[in-house]
Amino acid sequence: MHGGTDRNLPLIREQSRATQVLLKTESSAGDEKLTGAYASGVTKEEWEALGLEKRVEWENLRRAFEKLDRHKRNYFDKDDLAAAFKRVGYRYEIRTEYGISEAEDIIWEMDEDDNGFLDWEVFVTGYVRCRDDKTGREPKRLYNLIEFLICDKDNSGTMSEDECAEVLFNRFGKAALAADASQKLFQETAGEINFQEFLTIMDIFQTGKDAAALEEKLLAAKASRGKKMSSPPRPRASA
Repeated sequence: MHGGTDRNLPLIREQSRATQVLLKTESSAGDEKLTGAYASGVTKEEWEALGLEKRVEWENLRRAFEKLDRHKRNYFDKDDLAAAFKRVGYRYEIRTEYGISEAEDIIWEMDEDDNGFLDWEVFVTGYVRCRDDKTGREPKRLYNLIEFLICDKDNSGTMSEDECAEVLFNRFGKAALAADASQKLFQETAGEINFQEFLTIMDIFQTGKDAAALEEKLLAAKASRGKKMSSPPRPRASA
């Protein structure tokens, strides 16, 4: 039988992690420099008009947008998104059930103007909708990539435990960091998490599956690093 001290170590560790993540969330915006047109200042009125709560949120989104906007046109299209998937080692579907690539399908589901690309305003609007979504009905594929790009500050194509913990904290609260599933998560990923594993982790917490399911899916993801994650069919809106 374990003593009381040993039994409390995981909780103490995760309480410490939660504190570090909270502090990191407030201060991590300065880790990277914005370049070109993205280096211009922004006022509180401007970021609040977009539905953002803090300057750090605006700066994080600008960095993610810059990584997608390869040609600095202030928008990105399916080819830019496909290139981003390749950089993070994600093998997206070349041809979905709708006869188009997964990258094009993601652009389509977020493209309110129906012009084949996402500009800054549409990008932020879609992000805010997903961030504030309580129903689980908003499409999360681009949102997941955005969060991964924000946390992958060194552009290594992976996230550290702390970077993933930051997302778990922001999405699911402090309790997620103390859950048995998150303990198993960090054991199975050996400290570095790629985009496929990140998608698996988000799926587990969003669907409320148990730690055993997490272990099984993470082991499968680790065994096939870089392979695409399957997603359930989604009905398209009628013309």
